[in-house]
Amino acid sequence: MSTAAWSPVALAVVSAGVGRPGPTRLLADRVAEAVCRALAAGGARADVEVVELHRLAVDLAHHTTHGRVGLDLREAIAAVVAADGLVVATPVVAAPHAQAAPPGSAAPPPPPVRGRHRTA
Repeated sequence: MSTAAWSPVALAVVSAGVGRPGPTRLLADRVAEAVCRALAAGGARADVEVVELHRLAVDLAHHTTHGRVGLDLREAIAAVVAADGLVVATPVVAAPHAQAAPPGSAAPPPPPVRGRHRTA
């Protein structure tokens, strides 16, 4: 079978950065370009769908708090589910632990074991 008969590869690129365009999106684009070049070298092509999470922040909050899925979020989920390949880029926080996770943001203590309360 010739590669010309192949369907394009669906590639979803998810960027979780907050800048416009930020380094996270630029990284996602570079990785996606490398994937497309590798596919092209093998005779295939990719249809790329980019999902930027910062644009879905309100929809994600509504889904988390009320269980509602807006149209934009539904389309993003569909793109990821239907994809043959996935590129995900997330930012890295370069800060000491105390600054990256302020007090009160840590996980709550485990529940008491066998009726005994844990003391710190």
